[in-house]
Amino acid sequence: MIQILSSKDPVEDLQGEVLVLFHFEDMPAPRGFLGRVDWLLRGRVSRLISQGRFNGTTGSALLLTGNRRVKAEKVLVIGLGKRPWLNKQPLKEGCIRAIEALGSLKSGNIIIAPPYETLDSLPWEATEDFFQDFLWALSEQTPAPELSLTILERDGASLSESPPKCRHGGRPLPIQE
Repeated sequence: MIQILSSKDPVEDLQGEVLVLFHFEDMPAPRGFLGRVDWLLRGRVSRLISQGRFNGTTGSALLLTGNRRVKAEKVLVIGLGKRPWLNKQPLKEGCIRAIEALGSLKSGNIIIAPPYETLDSLPWEATEDFFQDFLWALSEQTPAPELSLTILERDGASLSESPPKCRHGGRPLPIQE
């Protein structure tokens, strides 16, 4: 059973096993939720990017441990490639890579922070496709018996008022606040 929740709480206040964030290859510095977490982790993500140890290419992954400033036990950053060339395939590949990494971590309490600032600027329904692909990839894996997925909301919008639709049947996802 997958329980889907939404939250407007600050990213650093959410407790969970894994916090999943996303980075684009052509972004010189983390932005949005990832930028906030990078700051809370004292620039660990930025340092790894500047050292060339993580670059945000499609499907690349970076796993960090949380600290006292980030309550999630682990922080997983998934690369989504370059923004100008972002289309449905790299987006789907990034979601699949995230789910594969989560499967190997055997996580039952996941927090996902979508890269709204980039998805919203794309000319197609990228945010909805992102949620569809993430949930499709999650359904393809064998999740923990009880899986809790918390989706961080963007500023000024509520997922429960306008929830993304699942790929099968087009029904809105049952999101609880």
